Amino acid sequence: ITGGNDGAGTDDSVLDSAEILDPASGSWSLTGSMAQRRQGHSATLLQDGTVLVAGGDDGMDASSSTEIYDPSSGVFSKTGNMEDARERFTATLLQDGRVLVTGGGGDSPRLSSAEIYDPQSGGWSTVGEMSTARLKHAAVRLLDGRVLVVGGLGAGQFLSSAEIYDPADDSWSAAGSLKTGRGFHTATLAEDGRVVVTGGFGFNGPVNSTEIYDPASKAWTVADPP
Repeated sequence: ITGGNDGAGTDDSVLDSAEILDPASGSWSLTGSMAQRRQGHSATLLQDGTVLVAGGDDGMDASSSTEIYDPSSGVFSKTGNMEDARERFTATLLQDGRVLVTGGGGDSPRLSSAEIYDPQSGGWSTVGEMSTARLKHAAVRLLDGRVLVVGGLGAGQFLSSAEIYDPADDSWSAAGSLKTGRGFHTATLAEDGRVVVTGGFGFNGPVNSTEIYDPASKAWTVADPP
């Protein structure tokens, strides 16, 4: 686990520390610290076993900086900066080992921009923009390698819209709409290729409904309650 906020309400509430859980013993141990304090950032396991930590904020400003954690040495090292400073965005590992980040907040209230990190070069490149600016949304890689981005917080509203990014031709396409607009939710790929979206917050507070997206039909259905 990396960074976050300890809730103390001080100038040092945003953390640069990191810890590792050993599942065998159930114990936590400190590892090296990040170069920058972060909350609202992302951490993505890369194909070589290192971890890409990107963006977030230090309690004041959104950041474009990124770091790589090497578990063999316990050391964080700086890598290329994102094109846009962003926080509360999504980061998704693509099939070819690159990482797609989408949306979030930054210098503007909401971002529609997206960019891709290439571990081979350590650099970022801007790709096509989403049709809708959003933060606190969810993203998941589909079985065919495309990425579904769904919901989130738009310009003063919880979004029901969804869209799909195709890395093969750098294009976005509409993917239908949720029945209930939501942010802070989860999106999980099921074994059959469908996506299960659960919980979050909406216009009337917490959302307890679950919706399922079928990439074949581009349709959303509300799951039966337990």
